Amino acid sequence: LDSTTRQRALIVTVDNPLAQSTPLLPGSFVEAKIPGRSVDGLWQLPSSAVSQRGEVWYVTPDNTLDNFVAEISFSEGENVYVSVPSTLADKPQRVLLHPLSGYLVGIIAWFARNSVAANLLMIMVILLGVFSLSSLRREAFPSIEPDTISISISYDSGSAKQSEEGLAMKIEEQLEGVSGIKTITSTATGSGATVSVEKQSDYDLDTLLTDVKAKVDAISTFPADAKNPVIEKAEREEHSLWLQLYGDSDRQTLQQLADKLKDDLLAEDEISRVTISGWLDPMMVVEIDEARLQAYGLSLTDVENAINTGSSTPLTAVLRNDNTYLQLQASKQAYTATDFAALPLITTATGQQIRLGDVTTIRDTFDDNSSVLSRFNHHDSIALQVLTAGTGDISDTVNAARAVAEQWQDSAILPAGVELSSWYDRSTNINERLDLLIKNAIGGIALVFVLLALFLNLQVAIWVAVGLPFIFFGTLFLM
Repeated sequence: LDSTTRQRALIVTVDNPLAQSTPLLPGSFVEAKIPGRSVDGLWQLPSSAVSQRGEVWYVTPDNTLDNFVAEISFSEGENVYVSVPSTLADKPQRVLLHPLSGYLVGIIAWFARNSVAANLLMIMVILLGVFSLSSLRREAFPSIEPDTISISISYDSGSAKQSEEGLAMKIEEQLEGVSGIKTITSTATGSGATVSVEKQSDYDLDTLLTDVKAKVDAISTFPADAKNPVIEKAEREEHSLWLQLYGDSDRQTLQQLADKLKDDLLAEDEISRVTISGWLDPMMVVEIDEARLQAYGLSLTDVENAINTGSSTPLTAVLRNDNTYLQLQASKQAYTATDFAALPLITTATGQQIRLGDVTTIRDTFDDNSSVLSRFNHHDSIALQVLTAGTGDISDTVNAARAVAEQWQDSAILPAGVELSSWYDRSTNINERLDLLIKNAIGGIALVFVLLALFLNLQVAIWVAVGLPFIFFGTLFLM
């Protein structure tokens, strides 16, 4: 009898009839007490005597454990009145307080009875998490799902207005009424038009791509000189690394090097997209001397025909029989100013051949409709941006790009006075964050272990400290 609370405390030793299949574990119940009283077939019990599943566990007169599902009729303060089977209505029993769930069943109970299996599962999950680290995709920021489709058409009209009326407006009219379109944005220049279609948030991009392609392909009134439309959906991409070619060199050399470097970068499996910044389209300028042209009795049409003939694509023919396959290629493509200057115009009555260089001045230059100023370390430069597209890993992309840059720096590819540098490595931030995350995790596990070992016991501290890596690596494996 407790002299302070005036309540009786009873220690009960009971037999578990379900010991073979569902043994009671330490902590299943807290204590046993005699209920207050029975009122009109209802038991007045503390609310803590009813488990979460509505069970009431009691000790029978022969010291065995039994239970029934209680129906709570009403509550009064911290007490509840529950209906009981008729055989027990007038016989209050010793009732167990704070039952966790009656007895332990299911997969948790199975692992509790088979510690070897639980330990093997823990080790397996940790190992799977460690192995999955190498295949886990790393990105600087979460990528936004693409939601646009672009339609590009090349048309060298020389007039943005003609491109707008002949290309952009026709596409816009054709796309009217297509389901799933949120906005349409068009851009027209003297060299073509680009139409960007943004989808509605709840619409599938692939379905919209199919619908847009069918509508655009049905347009038959594009200008005759316009190229075929290029329709593609946007892809996930993020910046990874800048590579900069710079030095005391002319633009033509820098652009040739940039073009070759781009090919080497795209040859790597980890790199799927590279863009060049500071690029100018090459252009051959032919300035005609009218006096010389008239002296030889030539016209502008003669010069135009000679240039078109000399800059045509190679012609390919195939000769074959049962034993031989022979491919012949006749190339008339002119590439340099020297090649264009050697193009024949006419042959005079005296047998003299007049060439294009005799009546014109030819300069190998760049598009003068665009202006680019690209400087790096006080030198002319051209930059290549390495992007991570799709589901690529930013760290793998940067490592592959740096490997190619080191090969260039160690070889004799770069001419004297030209250097190759890298900057704005975006993988540095994410690698530093991952390192900080690992350090914090190790420090947290150590702190939990020390505190539990000091205030509880060493065994609890060890199992809790081991459980944290289990949770962490299990999460990595499921990702």
